Formats: sequence, C-alpha cells, structure tokens
Amino acid sequence: TAFREEISLDTSPDEFRKLLRRTFGSIYAGWITYLDVAQAGNVPMGRVPQGTFVTRAKAVGVAGNVKNLFKSLDVAGKGFVTLEDLDPETSAAVSSLLACCKEKHVSLVMAWQAAFDLCKRGSVGEEEFVQGCCLVGYSGDAKRLFKLLRPEAGRYFLQLADLGPEAAAQARGLKSALPQTAAQNALAPKQQQQQQQQQ
Repeated sequence: TAFREEISLDTSPDEFRKLLRRTFGSIYAGWITYLDVAQAGNVPMGRVPQGTFVTRAKAVGVAGNVKNLFKSLDVAGKGFVTLEDLDPETSAAVSSLLACCKEKHVSLVMAWQAAFDLCKRGSVGEEEFVQGCCLVGYSGDAKRLFKLLRPEAGRYFLQLADLGPEAAAQARGLKSALPQTAAQNALAPKQQQQQQQQQ
C-alpha cells in the first residue's frame, strides 16, 4: 500500500465512478446494492461512514489511499458520503422521480403498477419507463434517467426494486402479500359457507 501511495496510484473520484459503472452497471446501482446497503447500528440509510466506505471500496478494487478518496468525496467533512456527493445528477433525478410517484399515487408500488408496469410483467423496458415517467409528471430526461438507474451493464429493463431501498422494500412487501391474498381468496367461499350454516 505504501508503494502504491508513493507513486500516486490513488483512485480519483472520477475513476471510482467509472469503476462502479463497470462493476454494477451504473453508479446508482453500485450505491444501492453495495455501498448503501442495510447497516447495523445507528447509521441511517442514505449515508455511508468512512470505515464502511473504505472497506467496501477496497473490496471492489479501489487502489491507493482510500481515505483520501473518501475525503475527496466528503468535501464538507461530514464524516459520511451520500449519493449526492458521489453522483449529484442521479441523486437529484431519482429524488424528483420518487417525489412525483408519491405525489401522484401515494406509494411507489402503486405508482409502479399504475404508470410503469402496465403489462404486469414485473419489469419495464426503456419505452415503458419513459411513458411511466410522463404519467407521474416527471419533467426530467427520462431516457437519461433509465440509463442512470440501470443495475447491470447490458441490461435493458428495470424492476421496482431498482428505484432504490424504499422501492425495494415495497417490492418485497408486494411479493409477500401475494400468497396471503391468494390464500384469503381460497378461504373466502368456506368462510361464507360457515357463516350461512351458523345463520
């Protein structure tokens, strides 16, 4: 490590962003699936403290003094980095989209079902995503946002979970609710029959 630092092989913020794109398909995908994952303790989602950042950055191949990379991103000296520090464009675009979804449909899952995944496949291509953005009132560049959200290099569709931690949690809730709903529907005739017998 000392040798790498001596010959200035530190990874710059831009090189780190390129590394995330190569490894995860997009900076945002790297952020939500690897850097800002559910953490134990009192660290809130949306913030990655220095120790966690250093460990995870090294694991994906960041060279040199990773603490210097962290300081380059955490210019305000907060002690943690956010998506806004790493990728201001994506941070602003995602925040705007999620706000539009909630304003139009209350929850992200309701917006996904009503505006994006109209064919009920569980995933949408670029055209469907652009149409969905229009339906929820997103005024930004939807095609650009589709690329910024892409979770894997070469993947040409998005799922609800790709929109971020809140969307992923709602997607899991939706999946877990499906078997329960089916079971309730199956029990409904029996419950009605029992009620009629009691009368």
